[in-house]
Amino acid sequence: MVNTGLLSGSKSVKITFQLPYFTHWGQSLLVCGSVSVLGSWNVKKGVLLTPIHQGAELIWSGSITVPKGFQCQYQYYVVDDNRNVLRSEMGKRRELVLPEGIQSGQEIEFRDLWQTGSDGIPFRSAFRDVIFRQSWDPSKEAAAIEANNSKFELEAESIVILFRINCPSIEKDTS
Repeated sequence: MVNTGLLSGSKSVKITFQLPYFTHWGQSLLVCGSVSVLGSWNVKKGVLLTPIHQGAELIWSGSITVPKGFQCQYQYYVVDDNRNVLRSEMGKRRELVLPEGIQSGQEIEFRDLWQTGSDGIPFRSAFRDVIFRQSWDPSKEAAAIEANNSKFELEAESIVILFRINCPSIEKDTS
């Protein structure tokens, strides 16, 4: 937990959250998180953000002061004037970990985008573990492409695209 009363300017870091988001009249954005300075997941105690017009965008912004080495989880919420939640982000909670080497007195801006339900799809395990996996053996893929190409009679300008997805928890011959 972070006790903001114990922070001095020489041992703290200023964090600013920024999020472009259009709201309706009477709505506001706030950031709430796992530590007391962000409300300890109590939206009524979260940090209310302030809107600023930058060109055609409405940017919501708010700051907190935290100690070096700070980390937490957080999420954005659309609230009414009584801080009742009207909408919250979808997907996993965000992780905030201050990198090593941050000096006391520095200011850090987090420029986020609102996470809708569809934003989180590429970060689910099916995509993360299969499509975005780091281990890939091009020689095995080339052999697979050759084997599949022999099944087709290709025209001169044909392009073969092979998608291979590894799903170890699904039984063989299951769709």
